[in-house]
Amino acid sequence: MVSPAVRSLPWPLVVNPALAPVVDPSPEPEGGAIIPVATLKQAVCRMVPLAAQRFSFRLDQPQSAAVVAAVRQLIELVISLRSPTGGWPADIPQTPDKLAPYVSEEVEVLLDVLAHTPAAPCPPPTLHPFLDLVPTLLWLIASSSYETMHLLEGVRARVYATDAQFSLRIIRLVPVLELTTESGQAAIDLVTLEAPATHLYLSGHATLRLLDNDLDNQPLSVNQLRQQLVQVMGQAQPELTAWLGAGSEITALIPGQPWQPARVRLRLYLADMGPQEAKALLMAMTAVTPPPTSVAPQGVAGIDGPTGEFTLDDFADTLPDSGTPSPGILGDWLTFIDEIWIHNFLVCYGQRLLGQQVSGLSQGPAAEATQLALTWVQRAYGAASGVVGPNGLFKQTFVHEPVLVADVWPRLRWHMAQTSARLMQWMGGLSAQVLTPGGGWQRGSLQLRSLMSLTTESHRWVIDLSSGKLLPASPEALEHGTVVRLLAGYDQEPVTIADLMTLINQDLYDYAPALAALGQGTPIHLHRMETAEGCQVGRLALDWYFTCH
Repeated sequence: MVSPAVRSLPWPLVVNPALAPVVDPSPEPEGGAIIPVATLKQAVCRMVPLAAQRFSFRLDQPQSAAVVAAVRQLIELVISLRSPTGGWPADIPQTPDKLAPYVSEEVEVLLDVLAHTPAAPCPPPTLHPFLDLVPTLLWLIASSSYETMHLLEGVRARVYATDAQFSLRIIRLVPVLELTTESGQAAIDLVTLEAPATHLYLSGHATLRLLDNDLDNQPLSVNQLRQQLVQVMGQAQPELTAWLGAGSEITALIPGQPWQPARVRLRLYLADMGPQEAKALLMAMTAVTPPPTSVAPQGVAGIDGPTGEFTLDDFADTLPDSGTPSPGILGDWLTFIDEIWIHNFLVCYGQRLLGQQVSGLSQGPAAEATQLALTWVQRAYGAASGVVGPNGLFKQTFVHEPVLVADVWPRLRWHMAQTSARLMQWMGGLSAQVLTPGGGWQRGSLQLRSLMSLTTESHRWVIDLSSGKLLPASPEALEHGTVVRLLAGYDQEPVTIADLMTLINQDLYDYAPALAALGQGTPIHLHRMETAEGCQVGRLALDWYFTCH
């Protein structure tokens, strides 16, 4: 399970390195003494603070309003041109060079706006306990894409020994933060907050094939998968680029040592979780999202794969009979039908991706106008690829076509969690004391609960986005007048639930307005293929509030 010291992920992880086999160990770092993790946790560093913020959609700030509008205008056109109904000529390949003439005016407007927008000043270095970097870095990584977050959880995969032979495993993405000084080196797994279990790492040359839902792809090497992850992280969260590359220069004060220059670097590994932990995780996954038994509605591609396609039956010999009930609504299908909401959702997603590039390009060295314009076309093309690009490892298609309910709730969970770092932390739960009106102080875990409701004329289902479980009723929310005081590690004055809800709602409306609109709901078609009800008109809505347990 995730260490209780850092509850910044809105889901549990099953990690027990002692139970996994040795898999092509990575070499230990060379040079200098090894600094114990316990000592590293007590270190303090001086560095420019991590921003952990999104490109804002707010138009009430005159200085940024023109930039926001220009970015949206450009990405909206690129997404429209690249969509299946956008009218792109079938005989012309979709490349940035071919796209450039169609968006030249929008790029010119954006460049003009950026030229007249002063660069934001770089904040001065400040002091940070080393562990304070962990929640922000985890959020930057997990918020880069739904697939990245899914890999942090652990996914099913085939790991190939030869072209024909493979074993079925659970593979986890392991983000490791390394600190190097003149006197020594240290490394910490950002999820477990322990020393990295290097003996679990897959070799960079190992071949695997991910098998979970739309992570399904052709076999590729661990190095190729890491390269794709780095590319996606760099696009969605440019601040990670330096950390994933040569690293960032800081100064560090480690117990027992003087202040000294240091370098921090983020590395990504893929680890084999081992057969026993794989069994435990698969049991949990099966209990939450059992394999669908219904037939996909007509027109859904890629459901009936070729002979030999992976299913949960492949793990039948490793799973005991758990008595899992029928999947019910989780095994049904839904289709988003409000074209306006779908359009806004896709444009908002693309706008965030493109907007993250603004600061880096606007503050960089001057470039020749034609090259600078092409750079922006390439960035817009890349951002649109995350929305309407061809099917691949990283894609955003669940609003385009019928989708399993069991696949919708984790995606909406990710869209909630990636809105802001603090929202993600509250979804994971923080230790706090609460004082309810008419009651006394109580200690517990303060958690932002996010619920998805599906409503038809005859039924209403409530699904907890933190677990995917069907709830008989919505959990009781804390009153807005409840006072909250966060405990160890969070220096914050008491606030009310109303204050926290204001911050949550502001983050959603600033950084994920299409998601915030789901608070009012959006119409859907619900395909209940194994019932007499068939296809029904319904409504999907989100609700969010705080609970304490």
